[in-house]
Amino acid sequence: MFGYVAGRREIATAQDLVGANRFTRAGEARVEPAPRSQPTAEIPLVIRDPKAALVAASALPDGPEKSNLMSVAIGQLALTDTDAALNWLQRIGSPEEVQRALERVVSALAFEDPEIASVFANALPAGIARLNAITSIASGFAHRDLAAGLAWATLLPPGDAKHAALSQLVDVLAHADARGAANFVGALPPGGERDALMVAVGRSFAQQDSAGAVAWVKTLPEGDGRRQASGAVIEQLSSSNPREAVALVPTLVSADKQNAVLGEIARTWGSVDAPSALAWVNAQPPAVRDLLLTEAIAGLAGGAPSEAARVTGSLPPGDLRNRAIQAVAAQWAGTAPESAAAWAGGLPPGEARDHALHVVSAGWASADPVGASRWLAGIDAGEGREVAVKTFVDQVSVRYPELAAPWAATLMEPAQRDAAIEAVARRWLEVDRDAALAWVAQTPLSLARRGALVRGR
Repeated sequence: MFGYVAGRREIATAQDLVGANRFTRAGEARVEPAPRSQPTAEIPLVIRDPKAALVAASALPDGPEKSNLMSVAIGQLALTDTDAALNWLQRIGSPEEVQRALERVVSALAFEDPEIASVFANALPAGIARLNAITSIASGFAHRDLAAGLAWATLLPPGDAKHAALSQLVDVLAHADARGAANFVGALPPGGERDALMVAVGRSFAQQDSAGAVAWVKTLPEGDGRRQASGAVIEQLSSSNPREAVALVPTLVSADKQNAVLGEIARTWGSVDAPSALAWVNAQPPAVRDLLLTEAIAGLAGGAPSEAARVTGSLPPGDLRNRAIQAVAAQWAGTAPESAAAWAGGLPPGEARDHALHVVSAGWASADPVGASRWLAGIDAGEGREVAVKTFVDQVSVRYPELAAPWAATLMEPAQRDAAIEAVARRWLEVDRDAALAWVAQTPLSLARRGALVRGR
């Protein structure tokens, strides 16, 4: 007899175990008594003698039940005899069953003993299964022994798995001790791996100690690592202390990228403190003021689009106002398309209004094509309506040709109308030929173009 103990209940044979168990997730077994009228609590399974359990389970017919039982026993055997556990894995069955068993064993051991779990992860073939296993083990190390986990991760072969493990562990370290994380990452060999880790370190460092983070960045050698770290520090400060972020740009950012970085700061600043951001923007040199104002208004539009629209409306007519309108439309359409549509439709006729209607129509049609269609029905005829309708048709014709069809035929410009009808018809013919042919027959397309559609040309 080998001993299975579940709570106070001992299961004497493998056959008994098969009847009593249901495996609820990878790597964990649960014992359930026979069905009763009232539900009963599930009791975790414990194997007293994994080797004896494996001998008995190996005598069972091949199949999921056998591999599940053996996986549990192998996982417990691995804690005392890793080599024996690996040998037993090869007896489970097909390569696919062996891989599933390896995944269950890693899942069961990742938090209990991540070092042993890593041995089994290494036996997995390269690919998503091994990547997931390494990620689970990194979580286990982060929970049990962060220092050991970092040492383990640095020895992994280069690739996605190593990057995922290091990123996860460095992120944990950076939140607890940003300076320690900076020292760890700085000691890694130069290259893309180290440069990518600078982002998490820089962001956490700036959050914990902005002065220390700035001093650290200034000690880094020129290169991608310094640029990554500088960007992360400035990004973090943009929301917590934007004036400090602005002050860092001349010393931490190359001249050719400074305006773009200042624009990103203006957008973030506008989203958290628009009055201060706008006051700062208005004090900037004319050469960059327009760019920064557009970004600050876009940031404001992300949280308060009606206020951003009000600020935009106070700008004098011209390119700056047009760009600001486009920025507001892009932000507002994603959060409240009906309100954005009402605002865009009320703008003075012109390029800015047409672009705003295009952005609103595209966003609304993607999220709620039926709602967008109702909106189109209420727009007065004119260039703005043409823009909105054409955008709607382009957006929905692939997934909902029957919804796009009536609108395609309403376009006023003949060449655009015919092209839209043909595009909708081709898609509709693929999914509902009879309905598409009936509709095409009612359109203003010429007989020759209708015939070409029917023949698939």
